Amino acid sequence: MTGIPSNNAVRGVIEAMHNRITRKTRGGMYDERTLKDNRLFRLMYADPMRDPGEYAADLVNQYGYDIRGGGVIHVFRVYGLSSPDKREKLCTWAVQVADQFVQCLRTKKRSDFEKLKDTRAAVPSLFFRDGAPMRFLDRFLCLALYMRCPELNVYGDLEKLEQFGNTWAKYFFDEAFDILDSFCEDERSEPVSESDAVKLAYEQERRKVHQLSVALERANTAMQDLEAEFEERLEEEKTINLTEFFARLNSEKYGCILDELLNVRKGISELKKRNYEPPLEISGLLILIVRLTQFVRDAHIDPIMKRNSIRTVTADDVASCDYDGSPFRSDSEEKVVRVISSGWIYVDKEIQIARPKLKEVTELDH
Repeated sequence: MTGIPSNNAVRGVIEAMHNRITRKTRGGMYDERTLKDNRLFRLMYADPMRDPGEYAADLVNQYGYDIRGGGVIHVFRVYGLSSPDKREKLCTWAVQVADQFVQCLRTKKRSDFEKLKDTRAAVPSLFFRDGAPMRFLDRFLCLALYMRCPELNVYGDLEKLEQFGNTWAKYFFDEAFDILDSFCEDERSEPVSESDAVKLAYEQERRKVHQLSVALERANTAMQDLEAEFEERLEEEKTINLTEFFARLNSEKYGCILDELLNVRKGISELKKRNYEPPLEISGLLILIVRLTQFVRDAHIDPIMKRNSIRTVTADDVASCDYDGSPFRSDSEEKVVRVISSGWIYVDKEIQIARPKLKEVTELDH
């Protein structure tokens, strides 16, 4: 997107926006996960229809992140963007907002600014569920605006915007609208009478008072919103730490401990049915295994599938699994598989901790 006039008034708008961004990043502190998510948003804006694995490959190659397609799918699920159709609609809306923002810089017309406000307010709520996903929209708009219009990025602010969480992005975009509001007011025809001049001066002063009042109220609520976002982040970090802990437990490096707990717990139950009394030397170990299994259950970490069960699956069914078998020739083709590893999920947050492992059952297996 190009074509912004190069004049002092427009440069003043860009500089004013730059100053707002600089003040918010002056402390140099940012959340690493927010940074990673925003970089994913930039990749998504460039092409919303790509496969999650392709986004993951770019995050690895461009930024050195340790992430796979499953990690990207989880991020999209958090923001309500699992569907490529939703991602495309979001990007289309963001482009409309960015283009109308640029149109205001070109024309300085009040009517264009009113259209911009209406488009921003027309949040694509039909494509997003209520709650957390809606709060990231201004964050995405900030990135989309500076990507759509490189002339705004003369100070390299796009990289700074990558650090913005939901709260800073919302308040920056509100401030950008205030700046544009004042900019569009400048383009007025000269009053034809003294009474018109008085009315215009009164209207301008009234609007300035209103803007100052809004800015004061915004400053008072910004800290509250930042505190709320901080608390939310702490809760999210707790969830991440919990899921990463159990994911490591079930990694091949440590012998898939969660899977083995199920196997051993099943064996203990079979021994009890036979009234088997274990030697004193290992009875404590068996008690420990039972308690470990209960600990996993109390943490709401559940298996996804039943180990060694036989299932009939399609290509969509194995998309979130590790599948060992011949390729699917069509979306409707079905294959018989055995569950080698159950896979695990954190039920409270619907987060997949470990992918189920499936192996195709062939005639030689019977």
